[in-house]
Amino acid sequence: MTARESRESGRKEQILESALHLFLEEGYDSTSMRKIADAAGCAVGLAYHYFETKDEMFAQTLDYFFQPYEQEMRVLAAQKDKDLYGLLEDCFSYVVKQISAFRKNHPGELHWMVRQALRERALELLEQTVMDILNGDAADGVWLALPVEDAAALLGQGLGSLLLQESAVRGAFRGSAGDSHASKESQLVQTAMRAARQILGDAVEVPRTSQILNPSMEDPSRRPAKRNENEAGGNKKEKGKKKKSKKNKQGK
Repeated sequence: MTARESRESGRKEQILESALHLFLEEGYDSTSMRKIADAAGCAVGLAYHYFETKDEMFAQTLDYFFQPYEQEMRVLAAQKDKDLYGLLEDCFSYVVKQISAFRKNHPGELHWMVRQALRERALELLEQTVMDILNGDAADGVWLALPVEDAAALLGQGLGSLLLQESAVRGAFRGSAGDSHASKESQLVQTAMRAARQILGDAVEVPRTSQILNPSMEDPSRRPAKRNENEAGGNKKEKGKKKKSKKNKQGK
C-alpha cells in the first residue's frame, strides 16, 4: 500500500468510525451526511467522495462494525483441537459475551432500523459460521438429522435469536437471584447447546427443543410406537392361514 493509499484508507476509516458512533447513538434518520462529516472533521464533499448515498454509507458502516467479529468467528470455527460441539459452544459463548459487552457500552435504546440491521447481520454471521463448522473437519463422520443448510439455518437463525435476546444478556435470564452475570451467560449457552444437540440428531439424551421452550409438552420419543398398518394386516393374514391349516388337519 502506497502512502497515498494509506492516507485514503485512514480518512475513510475515520469517516466510518464517526458514522458508526452517530448511527448507534442518534439512529439512522437523525444522522445526516453533513453531521457525519463534521464529526469526522472533514468536508461533506469528501464523505460523498467515498459514499454516494447515506444508504451506502450505512451498509459499509455495518461491514466495518462486523469485520472484527467475522475474523474472530472464522478463527473459532477453524480450531483443530475441538470437536463439533466444542466449536459450536465456543461460537455461542463468543456471541453471548460480545452482545453483553455491546449492551454495556450502549445501554440506551437503539433506533429500530439500526437495531434490526445489527440483528440481521449478526444472525447471518452466526449462520455462516455454523455452516463452516458443519462443513469442516470436525463434522467428518458425524451423522446429522438434517441437511447441512437446514441445520445451519436452525442453529444460526433459531438459536441465534435466543442468544440475541436483549433480556437474556442484560440479566433477566431466569436463574436464582444470586447467580452472577457470567453464570447466567453460561446457562444461556448451555440451553442453546442442548437444543443444538437435539437439532443435529445427537444420541445424547437431552430435552427436545420443544420441551426447552415449553417443558410441559409431552416428549414424543417416549410415546409408544404405532404399528405399521401393513405389518398389522400381514399378522392378521398369518393368523388366518394358521386357523385354516388347523381346520384342514382336523378334517383329514
